[in-house]
Amino acid sequence: MKTVRKLHAQTGFSLVELMIAMAIGLLLIAVVGNVYLAGRQSFQDQDESARLQETGRFVLDVISRIVHEAGRADVAPDNTLLTFAGIPGAGMALDGMDGAGGTPDTLTIRFASASLGEFDCLGSGTGGTAAAPVVVTQTLMLAGTSLGCTSSVGNVTQPLAANVEDFQVTFGIDTNNDMSVDQYVAPTAANAPAARAVRVCVLVRTADGRAPDAQQYVDCNGNVIIAPDQRIRRAFIKVIGLRNRLG
Repeated sequence: MKTVRKLHAQTGFSLVELMIAMAIGLLLIAVVGNVYLAGRQSFQDQDESARLQETGRFVLDVISRIVHEAGRADVAPDNTLLTFAGIPGAGMALDGMDGAGGTPDTLTIRFASASLGEFDCLGSGTGGTAAAPVVVTQTLMLAGTSLGCTSSVGNVTQPLAANVEDFQVTFGIDTNNDMSVDQYVAPTAANAPAARAVRVCVLVRTADGRAPDAQQYVDCNGNVIIAPDQRIRRAFIKVIGLRNRLG
């Protein structure tokens, strides 16, 4: 009888003990799962932000290289030159069109190429030589969410960057001819001759809507906006000096 009672006391867990163990196990799984999901979301947010930063810097870098060419004339270098002497159809070195009602702007840059090995905004050779200089006209504009460039070399238009929602331009003009910017105005043909700098703003968004909820951002006009989706957006701004007019 003593042996039977001892064996009976060593039998398995009771139902209550099993239920408690299952509850503790489920709680641990839930905690670990939440930690994993939070870490995964944080990683995705950091990855998306890094990609957004990379895209914004790339776009501004490309625009800067194009704008720096404004007014460059190898055949007749003159820092105050508005037209390229001796080259038919040169037109103005800088031009722009203000988008109505806050719509994206358009920016046109011209330069005279008179050296072999020079390229336009699309990477095409200009074909200009000292004996036969070529005026290259490049127009930056937004089509949908794609920032593109139209080049007079072959009259070709190609996209430069995707996921760009806005492109805003203002001209920094010199009102007293002291070679410095006095105020920023809308980009028009009338304002272009006095421009000494170009202020560019591009609103870039992430390719995927992976944010946990709708994001808040500041657009190119300084307005605080609640995004209509779960994409991350950021406005990138840069002031580019027209070095061929700054002396």
